[in-house]
Amino acid sequence: METEITFNRLRRASPELREFTEYSVRVASGIRGIVPPTIHFFEIVAPSRDPSLIVTEERCIGFYKNGEIYSRLDLPPGRRVKNIFHEVSHAHTAQRTCKTLRFCSDEIEERTAWLFALEYCDGLPADASEKEAREFLGKVATRFSLESKMQPLLEAASLRKKMQPLVEQATQRVFSHEGNQETSQGIGIQVIARFKKQAKETEMSEAKIHIPEAVANILRPAEDDLRKERLELERLKTAEVAACEKHSLANRIGPMDYRATMALKGETPDLPDVGALRDEIALKEKVIEKKNDGLKVLQAKYDRAVQVAAANVEIHVQIVRKINAAIQALAAANEQEILFFDGLRRAGVSSIIFRSMAVRSVGSKSDPNSMANLHSRELRQFLPHYVSD
Repeated sequence: METEITFNRLRRASPELREFTEYSVRVASGIRGIVPPTIHFFEIVAPSRDPSLIVTEERCIGFYKNGEIYSRLDLPPGRRVKNIFHEVSHAHTAQRTCKTLRFCSDEIEERTAWLFALEYCDGLPADASEKEAREFLGKVATRFSLESKMQPLLEAASLRKKMQPLVEQATQRVFSHEGNQETSQGIGIQVIARFKKQAKETEMSEAKIHIPEAVANILRPAEDDLRKERLELERLKTAEVAACEKHSLANRIGPMDYRATMALKGETPDLPDVGALRDEIALKEKVIEKKNDGLKVLQAKYDRAVQVAAANVEIHVQIVRKINAAIQALAAANEQEILFFDGLRRAGVSSIIFRSMAVRSVGSKSDPNSMANLHSRELRQFLPHYVSD
């Protein structure tokens, strides 16, 4: 496979994907008898001078670098497990080299990693789902008695279930200590009920936004079309990953051995055209870019239509007037406290015992530079039609 310099950007994976990948790392590391390396996720991006990008000499689905494993974000579960086993073998070789100072060639190291992944993951289909991959890893862990060695932390749901009786007992003791005999299923439920009661008492409700009929449905068709294009792009990328793996396998074991291996698996012995797949991916990415630009135009049209609707403008007018009235009332109250303290001093009081509760950030109405007066001037300057007569 020809050399192709590739630029890769680190990405944050979902908690579920990270947990599944780290489980794969723990199983593979348990077999090799090493400390599980840290896992990162990346995606291939366009060439850039951004110093945060990681540059590789070929388009890859994963790699091992500086004691850490990097896994491509868009890999399907079955291929991800195989790649993790491959990279853990590289991690094992690197740790062994640090201890023994014995080096081996890149070809030998790559073949060792490939054989390790083939030995332990040959029974896992490349298109396996996450559930199937987890079951496969569980069988491997059981086979090597790894569960006791890599005892993972309890999952949040399991821990919550185990702790629930203790929380209930502690809650009952708290209420018993405070003299409250009402039964409760937990402090959290009562806190939520208290907030709901406060919200109801203060009559806080979300403003109902009016959406004009002319633009109510202009975004849905474009969004659905863009979603389909992205799914097709993911399918092409998965096919490209599979094609690259087949080319890599053919380069490692030779064309004849590769054809024999594919024949035994019941797959076509012909090598897929990676170049054609990459051309399709590039074309699909350009189509998605154009359609995304079109969606942005529609989004701008939708945004403006909703915000200039008379009903929504009136809602904002009323809100701004309430804010201004509250600020001016607070400024007036601050002014009254200032005048009250001044009156005490004029009456001969030398030490005032009252605590000042004026909100200094708002200021007073007599101060031309107070926030209250600045807010009023800004309102008259930029929103003069909001000011009530």
